[in-house]
Amino acid sequence: MKLKKIFEKTAQLWDFIWHGESIESYIAFVIFCIVFVPLIWKMFLMFLGLFGVADITAVMTSSMVHSGNVQQYFFNFYADRNISVENFPLKDGFLPTDAIVIMKVNSPDELKVGDVIVYKPCPSCEQIIHRIVEVRKYSETDCHYSTKGDNNPGFLPFETDINYSQIQGKAGLRIPLLGIPRTALYYAMKFLGM
Repeated sequence: MKLKKIFEKTAQLWDFIWHGESIESYIAFVIFCIVFVPLIWKMFLMFLGLFGVADITAVMTSSMVHSGNVQQYFFNFYADRNISVENFPLKDGFLPTDAIVIMKVNSPDELKVGDVIVYKPCPSCEQIIHRIVEVRKYSETDCHYSTKGDNNPGFLPFETDINYSQIQGKAGLRIPLLGIPRTALYYAMKFLGM
C-alpha cells in the first residue's frame, strides 16, 4: 500500500513538472533541469564508463572540418612526412555540432600518430580535439605529443608539447548533429558575455 502511494505522489509530481501551466510548475521544471539533468548525465556517463567511455563532447570549432584547404592542410601535410592517412580514425574529419564519444586511454602506448585526442592545454582552458601528428616517448610513463587540426594550416602555440597527463581520451565515435544543444548554448553564452 505504501509503495502505491509513493508511486501516485511521484506521478503527480511528474505531471506537475511536465504538464503544469502555473508559474510554480515552470520554476519546478527549471529547478529539475538544473539539479537533476546534470546528475542523470553523470550517471549515464558512469554507466558508459563500464564500456570504456570517458566522456561525450560537442565539437565547437571548424578545425577538423574536411573542406576547402583540406588537400593542403591534411593530405599534403601527411604525404610530406610519408604518413598514410588511410587507416586514420575519423579520416574524413567532423563538423561543429557533431558529438564525439571519447574513449578512455589507459597508457601512452595506446596513442599513435593519426589518433584524434581530447586534451586540456591548461586546467582552466577549453578542451581541444585534434589529431596527433607526432609522438615523442622519453620513457614508459613520459610521453609528449604534438597535435594539429586537420583544417588548420599549422600548429597552435599549445600543440607542440602535450604531456600524456593532459589527455582526457581519444575519439571513438562521431554522432552527427548531437552536439547542437551544447554548441548553441556555448555561443549564446558567449554572445551574452557570460
